[in-house]
Amino acid sequence: MKLTTTNWKVAGVRSYDLDAHMLIAGPNGSGKSAIQDALRFLFLGCVPTVGKREADTMRLVVGDKASVSLAFGDKVATRTIERRGSKTTTKAECSWIKGATPSDHAKALLNLVGQSEDEVAELLDVRELIRLPPNQRAQRIEKLIGSGASSPEQDAEGVVKAAAVRIAKIAPDRVPEKLSGVFANLKPVESEAFNAAMPMLVAKLRASVPEALAWANGEKRDRGAEHAQKASARDELFGRLAAIPAGPDTEMLQNRLRDMQRQVGALREGKQHWEGQERQRRVLAGRVDDLKHRHVTASVMLATAAGVAESAAKRLGLAIELRRQARALPIPTRPNLSAADKMEDEARTIFAEARAITVMSVPTDALELDAYTRANDALRLARDNPWNRVAVHVAVLATCELSPIASEAVDAINKIVSEQAPMDADEAEMHVKNANAALVAKRDEIGRVTTEQAGVVCRKLALDSKARRLDADARALRTEKLAEFDRAGETYRKQISAVESEATEIEAKARNAAKDEAAARAEVDSVVSTLRESESSLALLEAPTPEPPSADERERDIIPIQAALEQAARLSAMNAEFAAMIAGCDKAMAARDVFAAIEWALQRLREQKIGAGGGLLGAMTAFLDAGGFEVKPYIDADKGRVEIGWESDGMRVSVEALSGGEFIAFTTGLTAAMLSLSKAPLKFLLVEAAECDEGTLACLLDALHGLSGVTCIVARPNFGGDTEGWNEIALDGIGIGDRRP
Repeated sequence: MKLTTTNWKVAGVRSYDLDAHMLIAGPNGSGKSAIQDALRFLFLGCVPTVGKREADTMRLVVGDKASVSLAFGDKVATRTIERRGSKTTTKAECSWIKGATPSDHAKALLNLVGQSEDEVAELLDVRELIRLPPNQRAQRIEKLIGSGASSPEQDAEGVVKAAAVRIAKIAPDRVPEKLSGVFANLKPVESEAFNAAMPMLVAKLRASVPEALAWANGEKRDRGAEHAQKASARDELFGRLAAIPAGPDTEMLQNRLRDMQRQVGALREGKQHWEGQERQRRVLAGRVDDLKHRHVTASVMLATAAGVAESAAKRLGLAIELRRQARALPIPTRPNLSAADKMEDEARTIFAEARAITVMSVPTDALELDAYTRANDALRLARDNPWNRVAVHVAVLATCELSPIASEAVDAINKIVSEQAPMDADEAEMHVKNANAALVAKRDEIGRVTTEQAGVVCRKLALDSKARRLDADARALRTEKLAEFDRAGETYRKQISAVESEATEIEAKARNAAKDEAAARAEVDSVVSTLRESESSLALLEAPTPEPPSADERERDIIPIQAALEQAARLSAMNAEFAAMIAGCDKAMAARDVFAAIEWALQRLREQKIGAGGGLLGAMTAFLDAGGFEVKPYIDADKGRVEIGWESDGMRVSVEALSGGEFIAFTTGLTAAMLSLSKAPLKFLLVEAAECDEGTLACLLDALHGLSGVTCIVARPNFGGDTEGWNEIALDGIGIGDRRP
């Protein structure tokens, strides 16, 4: 195991390898108790000798936060304390628990060493047990004495058997071996009380014998009070029963009551029959009157419906006439569109004539004329400087168009350039004149063709315009004729729809009137039929009879008889209640006696366990003998208190009277005995041997060395003596010193 502390009594992180036998030495104030206090804080969350408040524990912390962790196997347990402002909190964490609450982590950390905080505090510092008040220390020691002895079930069975033998007063030599044989000598209520107390007795003994004694004493007092209360109620009820006089014979009263009840029943039945006939007569009379009124109303409705139906039948002829008129209405005819068709044919003819006119082609265009002009200018430039090839090339570049005349000019210039022949002014001028003459001829030809073309174009445009006007007029005429036809058709449809709607409405009213007439006639027939049946039923009823006598007088005669019977019933119930109270008193008294006997048996069990010392006393004796101590521990009980100590040379010395090394040896032996009875996963025995002499310490180390499964940590001021088998750690005033081999 490895213990790690952070800011615990010393600033920074400190690590300690915890061996089974560790001996820590150092001067006062060197931190010998740091390891032991760190373990107490880890498992308890506090150091009891310093204080149980978190603020008390903070006095051992350097700074505002400290932590202690213990690694054992693959598990790590950690507890942290931190102060934030005025609030101080502690937190436990177990690496093997996932997704649990902080309280679950704290409980798991506690259960590594013991089952409760008191037990862990005593195991880590047995002085906590010594400091307890006498009664609390007695309970704790008695619980430890019972550890490892017989089970609570066995103790409970022994207690119940002893208590049952005491109640049954069975001679010691005649006590049955089995508990069932003992119960055979008890009353049923006593056996029942024992069986009811058994589960709770086992639970209380599982805690401790003193707790079971306190429970038995409380139950005895409660059952005694219950018995006294029930006995008082029983005596009171007995007095009330004695004060009630004996009544007449109950059977005679019941026979007389039955006769009178039969008479009352006959009278009530006759009265109910008469009231039923009267009720039926009144109902039938009212129904006849209502039916007569309904007959009059239905007759009026029938006459009205007949008149409406007759009027509607007359109007059916109007509907027939309306439909005949609708069929006679003229149906609109399709319009005559021949004029529009003729105009469209004429327009198409003119369009064809315009398309047949062709336009003459023009020999050249304005682009070619511009090309001639630029060529003329270039030739003039070349004539002025015929040896200037650059000027000639400019002339060639200026005549790049592809018209026939331009191509001739370009070819002439290219010829001049390729031959590189000198050109005189006359030759150049001749070429320019030829070019100008060709240009003038071409311009004249273009003017003539353009004039002829203008006339042809004007005629073609005129024909096209005329054709378009004819086509537009034809479309307008067609649209007007079709719109006039649509308007005539819409008017015809509206007239037909109006006539049909009016005729349909007239026919629907006629049908509804006929239905109303039939319904009114059926209502009249139904009312007449029901009226006849009701009048027949009313005639069949008996004539009114006088009202029969009432049953009230006979019922008044029944009241005294019922009162006498009720008194007899109350007396019987009181007798039953009295019997139940007697049984309850007997049961409470039996329970009181049972718990008194159980308390007596528990006292004997307590004395027996304390006298034997249990596993605790045996473990202490073995520990002290292993160390060579010539003493014998003892445990003595008297009147609710327990004294512990050891006996030397025939003299008993209580633990309170021991001092120095003797006190340390006794408390170490007591802790070792407690650990031997513990079933916790981890066991630590922390010893502060500052007041031990060399001889006592040597005996103590020998005894501790013989323990198995326990991590022993002994703190003392100096080294020395035989410490074979112990790992010694030397501490200075700052922290961990050298570890001695």
